[in-house]
Amino acid sequence: MFRHPKRPGLDYRNISAGHAVRCGAGRLAKCREATTVRREWVKNLLAKKQAPKGWQYFTLHAITHHPETASGYEGKVAAEMVGAKVEESNQWAWNPLRDHVAKTTARPEFGLIALVCAGYEKTIQKDSWRSPSQTHRDYLNQLVLWGYTASETEQIIIDSGEKTEKAG
Repeated sequence: MFRHPKRPGLDYRNISAGHAVRCGAGRLAKCREATTVRREWVKNLLAKKQAPKGWQYFTLHAITHHPETASGYEGKVAAEMVGAKVEESNQWAWNPLRDHVAKTTARPEFGLIALVCAGYEKTIQKDSWRSPSQTHRDYLNQLVLWGYTASETEQIIIDSGEKTEKAG
């Protein structure tokens, strides 16, 4: 186990020494937990009878300002968010969201929201709080508007935009 001379009490197992010094081992666990909680919250949001207020602008904004959200989403994450059955496959280019959309025409707006949310989810990494982007802030702010309670690490990402706006 690596021991930093100035911070010998930190547990550095399973993480890089430099990262552990900057954030502590506990922050990484909180980041992973936040991702699980956030994705489950989106899944519950999309299980409701009506799409969340403002979903049309949210998806349009994502596609026009952050096109990677529509082109780089993970089909499995999106399918789970929309509540579709996901059966694992080793097939090349397997996409359970595409399969779900092919089987049903009901509630297409929920599939579109799930696709965009899954795209945003792919951009948020366990250490995104260290160098947050406008993409991260846009996504998390929208979830908060819809009733999500941001975790401590997610709030760091959201608050990072205020510093940028005040400085500019």
